[in-house]
Amino acid sequence: MRNSRQLLLLCGLLASLTVPVCSQVPTVSGSKKLLKQFTENIRQESLFNYAQTIKSANQQRWSFKIPYSNGRTAVLQGMDENGFPIYFATHSNAQAAFTVRANSLYLGGSLGVNLRGNSSSVVNRLGIWDDGKALTNHRELNGRIKQEDNASTISDHTTHLAGTMVATGINPIARGMVSGANLRVWDFTNDLLEMSLASPSLLVSNHSYGVLSGWVFNINRPGTDNNLKWEWWGDNAVSSVEDYKFGFYDTRARDIDKIAVLSPNYLIVKSADNKSFASRLGLDAF
Repeated sequence: MRNSRQLLLLCGLLASLTVPVCSQVPTVSGSKKLLKQFTENIRQESLFNYAQTIKSANQQRWSFKIPYSNGRTAVLQGMDENGFPIYFATHSNAQAAFTVRANSLYLGGSLGVNLRGNSSSVVNRLGIWDDGKALTNHRELNGRIKQEDNASTISDHTTHLAGTMVATGINPIARGMVSGANLRVWDFTNDLLEMSLASPSLLVSNHSYGVLSGWVFNINRPGTDNNLKWEWWGDNAVSSVEDYKFGFYDTRARDIDKIAVLSPNYLIVKSADNKSFASRLGLDAF
């Protein structure tokens, strides 16, 4: 009973970080078979989309990576239905543990539960997808991070996010939300395929990244005029004043929902990145 109570608190805590995709629905008949079939479909679609994206990137001279300020990097991931490039970029999780009052779950906290995430029902069942590899020998994470793919570049954002979730608390200010848990980590390239494959063994995963949308400020653009450092990531073929991607239910959202339905014990926690307020000065475009 206590473990179940801790699991519910953990899911609620992680869900408060970002926007959860509801996955607690009745199991469908033959869900394992359907999941296997769906995973293979995702694999084939990923291979086809990747080949088409590489071809278009070379023809259109798209960048495969775009550096932004604060170590943030946008990475080319594919194309939408209109042939427009799709880039993933990470979202900020600064001071998330404090803003959701995670300390209420600690030993001596107001809820009296001493939640650490080290029970048998949680081991190897927490995951994150992010923009690279976590610093596995960080003193706050040492021995409790497993990189599940072949990501080779250590990411500050991935390490920070891992710390937000599971940092030991050698420095009390840095203590993670479940400081005794271990964490499985994937790079966000091919995330849908990896999520589908891993979903039967996961309880919760966090995804603090999303598609570049609307106006994005790029301090690395040449010149000193900040008004010229804004980039428009909307599709002008659809609209020049509003990026349709805000709130749009696309095939990616559909596939995430399918994973959730076919793996009813797996909670996908996805950041919304509420950036529709960001607009280049003097322009009514979002």
